[in-house]
Amino acid sequence: MAACATRIDYQPATVNNPQVIVERVLYEQPDKKRPESVHVTDRYVEFGSGARAVSTPGLTSVTTTSIRKGTRLYYRSIAETRLFSKRNWFVVEPRSSGGRTLAQIYVEDELNAKRLMDALATLKERAPDGE
Repeated sequence: MAACATRIDYQPATVNNPQVIVERVLYEQPDKKRPESVHVTDRYVEFGSGARAVSTPGLTSVTTTSIRKGTRLYYRSIAETRLFSKRNWFVVEPRSSGGRTLAQIYVEDELNAKRLMDALATLKERAPDGE
């Protein structure tokens, strides 16, 4: 996160309907960050700018495949989630155990940013074991 951001300490709590919270908050991001699609499962949330078609020429025909563009965030890969205040936004950053930022989610107000953190923590806690 850039130097102009201020970290906010917060301990997530368990919430009801975490999938609904994640979907709503992701769709409420600013225009340039807002995904075209959000898919929340019991193992991951996938969000991004839809799909693109890729053509592969063959001997007799061309095969077109649809490839999703975006981010897939596995709950079990989240070691910690950080919250930052940056200008007029709050930024939620899920991070891996190695400290890598897995996503940056922009939220308009602090309460919804904390609810997103709660929802991600709840989904991680409820995620099935195994890959």
